[in-house]
Amino acid sequence: MDGSAQVAEAANDTWVSEDGGVNWTQMTEGVIDFEARYGHSLIQDGNNLMIVGGKGAAVDGATPVLKDVWTGTLN
Repeated sequence: MDGSAQVAEAANDTWVSEDGGVNWTQMTEGVIDFEARYGHSLIQDGNNLMIVGGKGAAVDGATPVLKDVWTGTLN
């Protein structure tokens, strides 16, 4: 915690890098439409990825805690 007043914004966009993270391209085809979130965890196990939990977009002033897991495979 650094005391800043940053506000997180929930998002569900997916990005890919083919050069070790130097350049990134937003994916538009073949993307799973998972619920927008922030504060989630991303776990990589070989070519497998898991997006775990986080917080969703606020609804009527309440921020939902997400308890889902999404999985995918890197090509």
